[in-house]
Amino acid sequence: MDIQENSSEFCSELRSRTRAIHAESDRLVNLKLAVALTDVALYSDVLSQFYFVFRSMEDGLWRSRDGDDRVQALCLDQMLRTEAFERDLEFFLGPDWKSRVKPSTHAQAYCDRISEVAETKPILLVAYVHTMYLALTAGGQILKSLIKRTLGLSGEYGLSVFEFPDVKHQELRKLIVDRINSLDLSQVEKEAVVKEAVRIFEMNNTLARDVRLSWKSSRRLLLFTSISIAAIFGCSYILYTTLKKN
Repeated sequence: MDIQENSSEFCSELRSRTRAIHAESDRLVNLKLAVALTDVALYSDVLSQFYFVFRSMEDGLWRSRDGDDRVQALCLDQMLRTEAFERDLEFFLGPDWKSRVKPSTHAQAYCDRISEVAETKPILLVAYVHTMYLALTAGGQILKSLIKRTLGLSGEYGLSVFEFPDVKHQELRKLIVDRINSLDLSQVEKEAVVKEAVRIFEMNNTLARDVRLSWKSSRRLLLFTSISIAAIFGCSYILYTTLKKN
């Protein structure tokens, strides 16, 4: 069941005022996810880039919490994802992955922005919590099922980032929404948070655009497309001959 937000509360305002860029981002991310899931190596690369982003967010939140009680309110141990990303990356890339994986130019720019916000305007981290963590709690189980099925994963290996073992997804989502709505924010701060949220979607879109088909994934996608087309023509032919006989 979705968490219902009162129209007068800030989470509702954030969602409403970022709806257009959010929809654009959803379309792009869904398209690029389909590409990434054609190849484990490609998916692992995408996962690693968002690992750096989430690590930067969590470093920034915990580093800034002593300077602002409002940031402190958003530091929820249950939502931490850094270690979950690390478990998944070790599964996909092996125990030495940290020595081999580096942030891309765009991922580094994303991390630099988070560090800048944490140092100069930590209240803007509200936008990151709202955008990134609510996304995981809202659609995480659907993504988990899709990734598990498409990549042929068994058990829960490689899927830790979508699991919150200490709390139910909807409970965590409600907790985050309630914490954000309870913050004492000035109108100027609210406007700055909305602006930052739009920027987050834009940075997510930039990372998504970096996803490119590899030769291996191109062959798999071509094979899948060919099989799909053949199946459609086959079903059409069977339907045509059946109707003709009747």
